[in-house]
Amino acid sequence: MDRRHLPQAAQPLAQLDLFQTIIGHQSRAYTQSLELWDQAPKYVVGPVLDTDGSIIDKPKARRTLPSQLRHFVHGGRPMSIQITPAWLLERQGIERHFFPGMREQLIEQAIRRIAISNQRTEECPHVTHGRLYGARFTIGEVCRELAQTGHKCSWEQVRQALLVASGSILTLDLGSGTPPIRAPIFPVISLPSGVDQDAVVQFHPLVTTAITAFDFRQIDYICWMEKLQSIQARWLFRRLTHRYTQAGYTNNFNILATTIIRESGLFTRTAKTQHRDQLIAVDSAIEELQNSGVLLKSSRSDWREERWEGRKKVDIKYLLSPSVDFIDAQKIANVSDKRHP
Repeated sequence: MDRRHLPQAAQPLAQLDLFQTIIGHQSRAYTQSLELWDQAPKYVVGPVLDTDGSIIDKPKARRTLPSQLRHFVHGGRPMSIQITPAWLLERQGIERHFFPGMREQLIEQAIRRIAISNQRTEECPHVTHGRLYGARFTIGEVCRELAQTGHKCSWEQVRQALLVASGSILTLDLGSGTPPIRAPIFPVISLPSGVDQDAVVQFHPLVTTAITAFDFRQIDYICWMEKLQSIQARWLFRRLTHRYTQAGYTNNFNILATTIIRESGLFTRTAKTQHRDQLIAVDSAIEELQNSGVLLKSSRSDWREERWEGRKKVDIKYLLSPSVDFIDAQKIANVSDKRHP
């Protein structure tokens, strides 16, 4: 492997040692989840909106696409993220806009898993943002990791996804007078020409902030990556992992559909969609968690309570019961958390 043109890494810090240390259980695979960064709605999955708020029917057929704005709530604070698409040259010589989507989300998680499991998370310099953490891997490793979890991608597809993740700009407004953070998912990338040559990416500044502050939590990688399919169910699984730390056989987790809609920023409402459509989408995400073994399955009347105003359904209260597997994973994550200062 040719390392002559790769950034030189500093010695790993204590934070990296803990970030890369995973407590195992049986044959499960785990990774680390970064609450704010991983729950911010930075991937465009679903309708793409035009500047007038209307839905673009065939976004892939258009060369140019407008930025997408998502509003969400984190830790009780209203936040927003503007996603500006990457401008890439296709094989036919046509330049076109690409948003980071489901493929880019999966590849980001695969790279993180590879870096953690192989102790390849590094501290690397950055001109604008100071020292950021990054990862060293090969595109071949990413292809094999994706194939193992049922998301087969070619070398060219992974390479293009990395270019999209480095070319698409995220402007994250954290609210409370904090200056917006403007950076790509991967501010710097170094891509090789061969499948099994080293590639390097530098993570977003929020990733470095989370690692430095020990603001991460161990999460079931296979469940998130392989069992869950929708971006909404994956978001809710992360939220439960970070917030439902006292998961137990007698402890239920209560949450409103409107809370999920408001905090996730994923249930886009347009002129063609109504509030009832958002409630249906939340219901679908909850049922996916049940079908995937994260939550216990029972009769609908036992785990959901509809709320009406006259003839209009305005909300749903969910009483979620964790599965044995989820409880076990949370107990292991709690043990891992005790290592942090």
